[in-house]
Amino acid sequence: MSMTRSTHSLQQQIQKPGLQLQRVIVENKHGEKLVGLLHETGSKQLAVVCHGFQSSKERIPMVNLAAAVEKEGISAFRFDFAGNGESEGSFQYGNYRREADDLRAVVQHFHEQNRVIIAVIGIVKENLSIV
Repeated sequence: MSMTRSTHSLQQQIQKPGLQLQRVIVENKHGEKLVGLLHETGSKQLAVVCHGFQSSKERIPMVNLAAAVEKEGISAFRFDFAGNGESEGSFQYGNYRREADDLRAVVQHFHEQNRVIIAVIGIVKENLSIV
């Protein structure tokens, strides 16, 4: 089950007309709230941006990747895996199955919103990996 909460404050709106930055909460299968930011362009297409080890959605590479996708007119979603950044849960080193479950919850949430996931982009140790 997933839930969405969008905040429309002046601080969270992007300066370009028609583009919005929305806070979205997705619940993972463990009942933890994953916090993310949706760079909304109005496109049904969506790229999901995933942070790497000991990072968060707020790190410059994730912000820049989402902005680059957004420039192309495609919406982007960057989020914190459980136990990282603003998301609930505790960090566990090497728990990639839980991260895969978190990613699955995010993809499922946006499929339910009739979005088409066109890319999952991840950062691994400052090296860019496009999956």
